[in-house]
Amino acid sequence: MFRLSKTIQNTEGSIAALAFSKDHRYLGSVSADGSIRIYDVDVHFQTIWFHRRSSQFNIINWDNDCSLIMGTTQGEVFMFGLNSTKLELVYVSESSLPINSIEFNKDRDKMLVASGSELIIMGKENNHWTFQRHIQCPIPREVQAILSLQYLPVVVGSAHFLEDQQHSVVVSQHHGLWYFFIFVLFIASYLPDEGN
Repeated sequence: MFRLSKTIQNTEGSIAALAFSKDHRYLGSVSADGSIRIYDVDVHFQTIWFHRRSSQFNIINWDNDCSLIMGTTQGEVFMFGLNSTKLELVYVSESSLPINSIEFNKDRDKMLVASGSELIIMGKENNHWTFQRHIQCPIPREVQAILSLQYLPVVVGSAHFLEDQQHSVVVSQHHGLWYFFIFVLFIASYLPDEGN
């Protein structure tokens, strides 16, 4: 059974996303007004870093215990390292649509970023994220027509690495689940959404 152990007051307004670092030492939060906070869990959730910008953040994740990755509603991906003093712009989506998901592989050296109908694959080298691959609308138009979904936009809600770190499951808002091999251009198979 869960019990309330701490309430953190947020003066910036509604919190859009929260994420603990891998070692659970830090808690990152982003707010709809563009505020970013990092709390130190071991020091009673004291704020150790705060930043505000005009972009609205809506997703947050830790790539390791030193770097926080954040996505905005304008399609930007930022990184902040605990030993840094400023945000670093890592990627800007071609569509400028909101970043819906940021996920990492087990080794945390590959990142899947979902934005609109785009799936962006990034790799980490020397503590810097670099663009590796862009997949546009991984759902074939003929499949959309068969499902009578051709008039609905393809919106990737989230993407996740599978255990082998070569395949991914993509969750589409209207088009069900997709399973595909990340490093080739075709989709391996389709898992239809029975409910829709």
